[in-house]
Amino acid sequence: MPRAKRGNQRTRKEIRRGEDATAESRELIFAEEGQTYGKVTAILGSGRFTVQCNDGRDRMAILRGKMHRRQWVRSDSTVLLGLRDFEEGKADIIHVYQHAEVRLLQTYGELSATAAQQEEDDGIDFDEI
Repeated sequence: MPRAKRGNQRTRKEIRRGEDATAESRELIFAEEGQTYGKVTAILGSGRFTVQCNDGRDRMAILRGKMHRRQWVRSDSTVLLGLRDFEEGKADIIHVYQHAEVRLLQTYGELSATAAQQEEDDGIDFDEI
């Protein structure tokens, strides 16, 4: 497919990831007390997700009503969760981070770098072959 001569000159990878040099960057939201970071492992439907939290627990997360049909969440997305005091196994998705924001959180030390490596690791050890 030939490259577009007019209009958008970004690559497909940049478009897919939402990276835009001209776009304003969003304000980075950090976790406060009663909140934690997590990675979406499964989509259950109806705005419900299974999330692997930073504390090692799996929780069922529910997308906030304000974000419903406005914010798309995929599996392996990094999210900010609001923990519930009255239900241990459930949490609310407060914010969905973009790839650039996840990298910034790792540089600030909020997220561990092992979480990003687990995302890229496919379980194949080439030294054994």
